[in-house]
Amino acid sequence: MSLPAQHRLRHRRDFSKVYRHGERYSSKNLVIRVLKARPSKSTKNCFPQNFSQSASKQSRPLSVEESIAEEVIAEEVIQECGDRHTQVPQKAVSGESDDSDDLPPLHPTRTEPTKVGISVSQKVSKRAVIRNRIKRQLKAAIRSLIPCFNNGWLLVIVVRPSAVQCDYGQFLQELEKTLKLTEVWNGHS
Repeated sequence: MSLPAQHRLRHRRDFSKVYRHGERYSSKNLVIRVLKARPSKSTKNCFPQNFSQSASKQSRPLSVEESIAEEVIAEEVIQECGDRHTQVPQKAVSGESDDSDDLPPLHPTRTEPTKVGISVSQKVSKRAVIRNRIKRQLKAAIRSLIPCFNNGWLLVIVVRPSAVQCDYGQFLQELEKTLKLTEVWNGHS
């Protein structure tokens, strides 16, 4: 089983950026490079653009009941939208048609989830079976650690040749120990 799609570092340019500009943390079998990612510009807003404008351009002041009802609707829309980067249909909020594609960013400072890439070169082992086993073990260890990660980081984990002898428990322990030194770990020391 692989990493969740939102947590995968996929593109060569991202790997290169982390290699060039990221900080390096080493352990016996792993080298971890970390780089703070920038806020996403592709993220879409849950609220249509005219939602806040229509609320601010009221012809009369809202009664207590109306303002509470508007807050409840806004909370429902936020819950419905959640952390997904999708659009809530405009008609769900304002009763109009769903034609708006020019929505502002969800949160100007919102960041993407931490993305992780794994690099196992042929220096580690000439046999693909061994390299793939190491990658599977690392992915399983990372999956269990993802809830402890802060958002907005890019990680590249480079495996050293001595890692051929490691098992899942050793990878998990080494990853946790090394990541606690970085700001990636939620509550790092």
